[in-house]
Amino acid sequence: MPWRALIVGSVSPVAAGVVRAWTDAGNEVAGFWHASSAGFVRRDRRLAWLVPRWSVAASGRQHRFPIGQVPRLAAWPQAADAAEATGADVLIGAYFRYLVPRQVLDIFGSRAVNFHPAPLPRHRGPDPVTAMVLDRSILTDGGMTLHVLDEAFDHGPIVAREPVSLSSDLDIGRYHVDLAQAAARLTAGALQRYLAGEIAPVPQDGGQATYAKLPAESRDIRPEMTADEIRWRCRTLARRPPGQDRWHRSRHRDGISRHPRSAEGRAADRRCAQRRIRRRRRPGQPLAEVAGDESDSASAPPCRPCQNPCLVMPGRWPQRSV
Repeated sequence: MPWRALIVGSVSPVAAGVVRAWTDAGNEVAGFWHASSAGFVRRDRRLAWLVPRWSVAASGRQHRFPIGQVPRLAAWPQAADAAEATGADVLIGAYFRYLVPRQVLDIFGSRAVNFHPAPLPRHRGPDPVTAMVLDRSILTDGGMTLHVLDEAFDHGPIVAREPVSLSSDLDIGRYHVDLAQAAARLTAGALQRYLAGEIAPVPQDGGQATYAKLPAESRDIRPEMTADEIRWRCRTLARRPPGQDRWHRSRHRDGISRHPRSAEGRAADRRCAQRRIRRRRRPGQPLAEVAGDESDSASAPPCRPCQNPCLVMPGRWPQRSV
């Protein structure tokens, strides 16, 4: 029997992969709720032209379901009524940033599930991939987990896991694509069997649980770090998907800094992007040769509002202002 789902998540390739696999299995999408920033929405619209299969907007046009931005559900008095009005009998979470309240979960019962990019119960919370990069468990223990939603973040019983490991070239962008493909496979396989009653979810072991909510400074490079740790962070954390904060090489004390996640910070990022030195790393080119030295940075246009010369760290993604 075809199911009808309300999907809550971010406008990201992971959510697009879930939507595509769900509709390919003969099911319907009643609506897509998101709480993504404008940068993620713009990126998704660009993907609709370049690779429509990884765009939520393209899927919405193809299958004619509404896409809307919602406030924090716990502070939205009409959340339960709006969810019930969609006529959905399944709730699917895909990188949704807010906790789903009990009054919404009661509508769907055990048919409320979520995708989490970590091997639960380890690395619950909003920063699982960064936490796995910092402790290097991403090399052997990464993956996507499908679990039942309950009133706590990433706490419900586990339906299935799909292992995903970082490739040998440490391409974090490729890792995010692999996560999206893993979510699509779980949607097409394990989720359909779970809804049919063929899979019994397994409760999580709370004794192994860890929570990953990291402060911004946990990603910084500091003088006391070893050369191996600095090299690891530059090859992984400096390569970030579009829509997230840009990294800068500046003459700040910590060596690498970034503007805060705020409207003023994003505006400063855009101004810096217009003034920065545009360089791309060629295959095999040493990182130091791309980044330049202090004399090269000193001649760069100043970064406003910090008034320091800045240079975007080389990475996988096109270096252009949005």
